[in-house]
Amino acid sequence: MEIQIIEVLPEIFSLIFIIITIIIGATIVSKYFKFKKSQFLFVGIAWMGMAFPSFPEVISLFIRLFNLSVNTTLLMFIYVLLNLLLIPVFFNLWFVSFTDLIEFSKRNKKLSIMTILIVSIILELILIYLYIFDIQALGFLKEFYLVEWTLFVNLILILLLGLILITGLIFAFTSMRSKLPEIALKGKILFLAFIIYACGAILDALFTSITSNIIARLILVIGSCCFYMGFILPEFLKKILMKKA
Repeated sequence: MEIQIIEVLPEIFSLIFIIITIIIGATIVSKYFKFKKSQFLFVGIAWMGMAFPSFPEVISLFIRLFNLSVNTTLLMFIYVLLNLLLIPVFFNLWFVSFTDLIEFSKRNKKLSIMTILIVSIILELILIYLYIFDIQALGFLKEFYLVEWTLFVNLILILLLGLILITGLIFAFTSMRSKLPEIALKGKILFLAFIIYACGAILDALFTSITSNIIARLILVIGSCCFYMGFILPEFLKKILMKKA
């Protein structure tokens, strides 16, 4: 069956989003080898993880374009792994960095990390149990080998996205209150990044038309780029914005 380009535009933009997000995450990770600060390593890996929920659409695109034969059991396992089992891991990496970035006390940091870790382990065990014994409680494959997650799974993903947004905004606000102009500027850009990213994610979740999907992915790309600029603040951008300030 011939595929019209308009039919796969959302998947193409998802591929663009994944590539850009992984490049940005890898660039942040590379700063670890220069500055030897674990925040760069953890945040970079965590940010790459933000691209993982879009992988099913890209996998579906390649299946359709190249007319690949598909083992649906294996495909569902890949989707569960990428979309569900790895996401709490990425969130934990982000949360560990978050406690460092806003300088939690040693006691509060340990308590917070242990709480999040225990909850994550329980969640992972529930997901693994459901995958083995009741996979329909997680989701099913629909047309074009895309996955349709259940309300239970969508609520988990929304909760994790909400926690990332809240902690991200807290970090941004904390940075904005800094007396150091450069840190305050980073906070402003990060605040913008998290708001933009949240808007893209909400638009992507609420609307399903081709146009809305494309716009949502473009917004997510912009948000991802803003996050990089706020977290790293490239020298050229610092010179421009600090001079204007």
